[in-house]
Amino acid sequence: MVEVATISFRDLESQSDAIAVLRGNGERIYLCLSVESNGDVEVAMNKAAARELLQALRKALDELSP
Repeated sequence: MVEVATISFRDLESQSDAIAVLRGNGERIYLCLSVESNGDVEVAMNKAAARELLQALRKALDELSP
């Protein structure tokens, strides 16, 4: 398992510290979201689902940016 990135940020709803951790292996991508005041969730997906998530994030950035 390789850790790809850890991103620290503040959750805008709770104002708590939060992190997103991306890691993976040859077959799966793991995304963990952790909010200090509300716990963790980790999901495992195949590369096709990860690409779909990436496209959706890009679309949200493009379409929802001022």
